[in-house]
Amino acid sequence: MAYFNAFANGFVLDDWAFIQDPGNLADVPVWHILSKSYHGFYRPFAFLILRSSVAVFGAAPVLYHLLNFILYNVACYLVYRIVRTLAASEQAALITAVLYAVHPLHHPLISNCFTLCLNVYLLSGLGSLWFFIRYLDKAGKRDAVLSAALFAAALLSHLSAIALPLIMLVIARYRIKVTIPTIIRHLWPYALVVALVAGVRLTVPGTRSIMSLLEADLSLPQYLAVLWDLLCWYHAQLLLPARTIFLWDQPLDTPHVWLKSFNLVMTLTGLIYLLTVRWRNTEKGLWLTIHCAGLVPLTVAAFIYSPRTTTAIIEPLWFVLSSIGFYALAARGLLSLKGRIPARSFSGLVVGLTLALIFLTLGHNAKWHDERTYTRYWVAVNPLNSVPWKRWAITYLRTGEIAALMEDLGGTEDQLRRRGHPLAWTNRGHAYHLADRCPEAISDYTRALSIRPDHIDALLSRANCYAVTGNYTEARSDLSHILRKNPAHPEALEDLARLNAHTQSSD
Repeated sequence: MAYFNAFANGFVLDDWAFIQDPGNLADVPVWHILSKSYHGFYRPFAFLILRSSVAVFGAAPVLYHLLNFILYNVACYLVYRIVRTLAASEQAALITAVLYAVHPLHHPLISNCFTLCLNVYLLSGLGSLWFFIRYLDKAGKRDAVLSAALFAAALLSHLSAIALPLIMLVIARYRIKVTIPTIIRHLWPYALVVALVAGVRLTVPGTRSIMSLLEADLSLPQYLAVLWDLLCWYHAQLLLPARTIFLWDQPLDTPHVWLKSFNLVMTLTGLIYLLTVRWRNTEKGLWLTIHCAGLVPLTVAAFIYSPRTTTAIIEPLWFVLSSIGFYALAARGLLSLKGRIPARSFSGLVVGLTLALIFLTLGHNAKWHDERTYTRYWVAVNPLNSVPWKRWAITYLRTGEIAALMEDLGGTEDQLRRRGHPLAWTNRGHAYHLADRCPEAISDYTRALSIRPDHIDALLSRANCYAVTGNYTEARSDLSHILRKNPAHPEALEDLARLNAHTQSSD
């Protein structure tokens, strides 16, 4: 399965920018990788691995895919070893590892070269867990040091590694008698690593800040409602992975706020009951707790957002550690059927499920064949994310196919009308704007503003289009609209100052 993932696809999106474009990682000094953000990310350990790969492989896609193939298969083996140790069941561990290897949720980890960084994070995180379990069992200092070092590597590869100490606490509680002193003795190195990395991140310029959650100005019911939407979407992909998984934008102005907040509170109540009463100190409770612990980054990282778009962001690849608990529970569920149905039927069920996931993954991989296919499908799945619109337009502009671009953008009209969200219209407006078709862009921005008159992204972008076409009065009106709501809005102030300077020089 991993073989097909590894070699069936070419470069797309960030892969090409990070590996091939001018200013790629091969041109970045090592000290800058350690001391500065790169493209808004501070992932020095993963970027050092990727930089080394760029230096060795150049722009040869097959070599990156081969490396991803190797790293991913080692990660799947670690999943098998971890579950085998904790579950004491060869079959449960094997089924869990197979589900982990073939589930479409993880397919970009080896079909997209950029996820070499995520594979480094995944391998570091799983290695840290494995050596932590060995340390609990054998009390070896070497295992403790390796676990803490790999945790540091994981945290310096992806911020969602912050959930690892919580997962370790869950495992420790299952394996040994946990008291406050034992918690401190086993987990203080990880707390120290978190403190050190947090201190470094606060001093690194240009990093994406989790403080954007505080800027969102959300009420508690809104916060819970958006969490509910994101959790439902993520688990729908786990249970029914019929579509390729993409970075997802969830609007903060979610409808039915109180109902969704109530649903989340009741779900949490049910989980607490299961874990403290029905499944307390059981293997099923262990897997469910690991799954939930791995979702912790969602409560903060999902709200790293742009004030212009006001959307929460989630990418299922953040939760590759959480999914271990989910697949282990699924394996337990399948094994509970063993003996209740004929052996041949049980084997057919397991093989059939595996084959279904393999074919789904292969179908998803076909959409990564080239950038235009990939981005067109991404737009269809998630028109609220701005990235695919921009990259889709660039694939036409790069080859001068302006007429084809206009035709394909026009073909999304019905989809955007059904979606009925201002961000969808705004994103298509950005694609028109990129193609220097300001009248069409202004039309889409106006549609977005007819749905939400205070949509900052649409107002700023329409003001820019008005200024480009010489309609300075309308441009100034849009910028003034923003400043009436937020007199300190930096982009609006900057654009207005530039517009005033231009009109004065023209006079």
